[in-house]
Amino acid sequence: MRGSEGGFAAIALLLCVSGVACSSISDSSRSISRSMSSPSESSSEKQEDSMYKSKIRDYSYGYAKAGGDAQAFSRGIGALAQRRGIHDWEKDESTCRAIGEGFRDAGAGQSATANALNAVVPPKSDCGVWIRTGYHDRK
Repeated sequence: MRGSEGGFAAIALLLCVSGVACSSISDSSRSISRSMSSPSESSSEKQEDSMYKSKIRDYSYGYAKAGGDAQAFSRGIGALAQRRGIHDWEKDESTCRAIGEGFRDAGAGQSATANALNAVVPPKSDCGVWIRTGYHDRK
């Protein structure tokens, strides 16, 4: 068995030297290199996502505490989402969940939250469901 392993290594070396298999070896090393660097990109993205959700929660908290115009609230959420690169915040689960979390943090009751947000999103929409989920999941 040992001899066949050495033979395989010699064939692979010959193919690489002749240029036949080098591109696949090069592709593999690039792939490994990318996967090695992705954890730092991933943690950076997680930090940005966490900061974004925190801003949405804070904005929602302020609205829940002070009240105001529902359309202005919607535009404010939209502006925060645009800065994050989200063009339709009502279809973004993390945005909608963070809104519910902000209302929960503000101590808004379920009916007050529902009444305030019904003017912003349809209650049976995905966003409406995600807002309620964020509200209920927040401890």
